[in-house]
Amino acid sequence: MPPLAHAALRELETIWALCYRELLRFVRERSALYATLARPALWLVVLGSGMQNAFRERTGVPYGAYLLPGVVTMTILFGGLFSGISTVWDREFGFLKEVLVAPVSRLSIVLGKLCAGVLVTVTQALITLLFAPLVGVWLGPRQVLYTLLVVVLASAGVVALALNIAARLRSFDGFSNFANLLALPLFFLSGSMYPLQDAPAWLAPLVRGNPMTYVVDALRTVTLGSGNFPLALDLGVVALFSILLTTLAAWSFKRAY
Repeated sequence: MPPLAHAALRELETIWALCYRELLRFVRERSALYATLARPALWLVVLGSGMQNAFRERTGVPYGAYLLPGVVTMTILFGGLFSGISTVWDREFGFLKEVLVAPVSRLSIVLGKLCAGVLVTVTQALITLLFAPLVGVWLGPRQVLYTLLVVVLASAGVVALALNIAARLRSFDGFSNFANLLALPLFFLSGSMYPLQDAPAWLAPLVRGNPMTYVVDALRTVTLGSGNFPLALDLGVVALFSILLTTLAAWSFKRAY
């Protein structure tokens, strides 16, 4: 086998090994699956049912259906960000040091972690979408494909963001506190729970500068047909967010290690 082909195969094996390890960890961690099922049930069934009459009078849309894209985005945001804990864990217990001294590129390590995080986060988001019929949302094949595209792009960006944080923070407490501090404003400033038209004027720049706003808007356009921006703009912003954060994550790992 030529040296170049052998090196490429080694990099692919590294990506697959890291990805498989993270997926195996997720499958064995039953509590993560239970939490994935419980979160949308609480938000969509409890909160959606409690608010739907008042919301329907103003918009004509049941609140549970309106809330669904926001809950999917919340699942991506929290699931993707907390996927970075595994990197902190690996550093704490020495596994990451063993990987870093191996004759593979930092990019392969980042891609392995990224692919695993994206697969786990996408799985969690798709489980959330199983609750769609309970709130009166039925998705056709085309809607499913567009939804999957948005979910994959958004998951890649959020997981890459988590890797950037994990490359700089060295403790579990530091990572968890910072991830929560970052996730809450990203979620509440995305229009997940309320129409953007109802937001105060001073919040408009923060909302428009939040990449999660375009994730929610894209999902709402696909599932309900009522977005605030063109779908092409939403997809472009989310794709750009993912590319920039993935590039920055590769640079962060190269600099930090």
